[in-house]
Amino acid sequence: MKFLFIHSRFPGNAKHLINHLIEQQHEIVVLTMKLPPNDKQFPGVRFFQYEYPNIKGDDTHPWIYDIETRVQCGEIIFHKIAALREQGFIPDIVIAHPSLGESLFIKDILPQVPLGIYCDLIINVKGQAIGFDREFDIVPQSHEVRSAQIYLHNSTYFMQMERANTAIAETRFHANSYPRPFHPKISIINSGVDTNLFKPRVDFSIQLPSVVGHYQLFTPGGAAVSAQNVTFNKGDEIITMVCRNFEPARGCHILFRILPELLQRRTRAHVILSGVDGQSFNKRPDNYESWRQQFWTEIEPKLTVEAKSRIHFVGILPEDKLASLLQLSTVNLYLSYPVIVGNELLQAMSCGCAIIASNVAPVREFIENGTNGILVDFFDKENLLERIIYLLKNDKLRHLLGMRARQFILERYDVQTRSLPTQIKWINKLFASR
Repeated sequence: MKFLFIHSRFPGNAKHLINHLIEQQHEIVVLTMKLPPNDKQFPGVRFFQYEYPNIKGDDTHPWIYDIETRVQCGEIIFHKIAALREQGFIPDIVIAHPSLGESLFIKDILPQVPLGIYCDLIINVKGQAIGFDREFDIVPQSHEVRSAQIYLHNSTYFMQMERANTAIAETRFHANSYPRPFHPKISIINSGVDTNLFKPRVDFSIQLPSVVGHYQLFTPGGAAVSAQNVTFNKGDEIITMVCRNFEPARGCHILFRILPELLQRRTRAHVILSGVDGQSFNKRPDNYESWRQQFWTEIEPKLTVEAKSRIHFVGILPEDKLASLLQLSTVNLYLSYPVIVGNELLQAMSCGCAIIASNVAPVREFIENGTNGILVDFFDKENLLERIIYLLKNDKLRHLLGMRARQFILERYDVQTRSLPTQIKWINKLFASR
């Protein structure tokens, strides 16, 4: 069978599915903005690159800037597919991620080919992330202006959903963000976790490239600049937090603001933070190069030199190093607005981490308070601080929470026994919709 995958940041959540299709010797073509670092990562797959649309913006109404970007990106994909067709490649199935409008015009050039899309989160005015954090609102406008802008912003997602044969959502929260008429099209299938890699581990140590205790930018690839290797051992008191970008939507301001007291009260604790200086939900701050710089500037006067030496920024880690970091964790934090749940939460659960997470709807699909983790109000810094210290002192509770978290993932989200078989059924259903 011939597959065409379209994803600006390939493979996204489709890595395990792609590897399965490679093993089954299907023909796979990928359109993406970012090529993989080496050809061996996905053997036999043909890659073609597309670029982010060049929007000048001078004559574009600010409320439809997103729409113009997506229309241009959809047009780019249209012409890329036309070129592939001229070369003799006509896919049996197209699977696309619609975040930049990639699937807007696929049905115009491949009308008979089944189209499946990955659901992007629909941002709504009421509830969810907008208005959730008044200090750093995602769309800092009046309610009426926000409503108009978001209506237009979401319109291209609805256009793409309307034309797709079927869709896949990682979580129920994801699926429910779409209007009810679209729900019959959406299958809720999480991409899953490699539980053989992300598993509990004892008696080991690792070295991580760390920027210790001060603000420092990262390279675009996520590696720390001017980093030094620091050795950490299983049994050290280690608090971890993993996120793609350091920004308010992932609770960075909440954590940073408790660090001075946390490190004062726990004199042997180390805090290891994995992520980079970018934006997924919050716009870049006005007066700083990054959110991390802003929050570090805020707390630095309250930190001793010794305390700074126990705060480690390690960039984005490859999966094996990330697994080791999570396996080291004494307490793992997952702080978030009510937005997309990152894979890092499920990976931490699979490693048997004792997790403290934000009590928001998408997180509650995975964490039951007191059973396989602890939930706290996102804004309650004092309670977060006390919960961390309580868990650090309570070995038995940490072990119980971690054991139950691991079992939860094994039963529902193991990639080989749960997620991948369900994704394959979804592929077969998509193919049958011709």
